Amino acid sequence: MLRIINSLSIFLLGISVSMMAAGEIDSGDAKVHRLDLQGQIDTRAPLSKTLWAGAHNAYASFQWDQGVYTDVNQWYAPEKLFHRGIRLVEYDTYPSSTFSSTPHICHMGLEEAIMCIYMVGTAATLGDGFDEITDFLEDNQDEVLFIKFEAYDSDYHQNFRNKIGEMIESRLGGYVFKPTDWGYAEGDCASLPVQTLSKQDVLDAGRNIILFTQVPRGYPHTGGNNLCDYHDESKTSKYLRNVWIGVDEMDTAGNLTSNEPLAQNSIHLTADSDGNSSATTHYKNGNFSVALDATTEYSKNDIKIYGDTVQKKHRQVTSG
Repeated sequence: MLRIINSLSIFLLGISVSMMAAGEIDSGDAKVHRLDLQGQIDTRAPLSKTLWAGAHNAYASFQWDQGVYTDVNQWYAPEKLFHRGIRLVEYDTYPSSTFSSTPHICHMGLEEAIMCIYMVGTAATLGDGFDEITDFLEDNQDEVLFIKFEAYDSDYHQNFRNKIGEMIESRLGGYVFKPTDWGYAEGDCASLPVQTLSKQDVLDAGRNIILFTQVPRGYPHTGGNNLCDYHDESKTSKYLRNVWIGVDEMDTAGNLTSNEPLAQNSIHLTADSDGNSSATTHYKNGNFSVALDATTEYSKNDIKIYGDTVQKKHRQVTSG
């Protein structure tokens, strides 16, 4: 069971964060209520010191009627995940075919060669995924949501990420907290300022959604972690207008590096003065880590609660 800790709480890497053990969604459940309260407590804290419960491949849901997925990661549809306390979802976004650059959400391991054609008629469109977000926000305008994209160059459509940008603007409208809302110029490769930006800043701007992407993550064919080179403005201007490319990261000496991949696992954690990477050092430096529930759940009865583990890991990180 998750208890309220304080504004320095953070979910650590590799921890399952589904909030209820079984049954249909009950937004009045005590566990959901506690998580909602925690999200209110840390509203004014920097993003690097806030609590984010995330759902890996949130679209790959057994229950969601907008798509039919055999490689499911979640039981509940995205909107129900939000009602259960999830505030960060991952949408893997690719063109539907060689003939159509319409963004769909599906899961494969071919990177730039991915198309959702193998799921024609079954893969949800990105617009369907956005509808889950706006339906939730219509009744929860005091919430801030993170949407993480996995969106590569396409071997078939040079304008693919601009298609994503167009769909963001047409379906999410004024909900999106854009880089220009934080003082970036139009078209900048903007790095999310997690050490200074708070959820309250987003709400004060009249926004509710932060969109970000992080690929490549050191893939050999991309030349390493140069996220801005990969998301070239000439091909992605509409994407860059709405999506933050990586995050700001601090080392132990207080030096800031922009556009770093978001830490989801140990290879992205910053090292201490001895060269050892640890979640404690990463957190104390003011960096942003998230845990995505990556468990494959074919049944709602498989969903586990790891509140005790979350509390233990929190104590380890914040105490050093």
